[in-house]
Amino acid sequence: MSFITYSTLGHTLMKLTSDRNEIRDGLSRLQNIVPSGATHMQEGFKKANEQIQQANSGDSSASSLIITLTTGPLLPTTLRETKSEADKARDMGAKVYCLGVKDYKKDQVIQNS
Repeated sequence: MSFITYSTLGHTLMKLTSDRNEIRDGLSRLQNIVPSGATHMQEGFKKANEQIQQANSGDSSASSLIITLTTGPLLPTTLRETKSEADKARDMGAKVYCLGVKDYKKDQVIQNS
């Protein structure tokens, strides 16, 4: 499991791990995040794709599931770049789920899921 936040930039809050203690610590840190800045979802996908590539290098590959949350509409350029990054993740075998809350645009969530 990994926690990645995004606004103007993507930030890996917790790198990929299966350690329960690290996950608990990551969840605690995640609760204290205050969203700010632009909604550049593609930056979060870029960070996730980096980790998927690393996990899939070598002889084995890992199952990948990306769950992303958005609270607002994406600008057209951001939407295109996000869809491109989500497609890259899918090409590496990831399942992608996008959840919208508050002021999101349903059609954008559907395009990325």
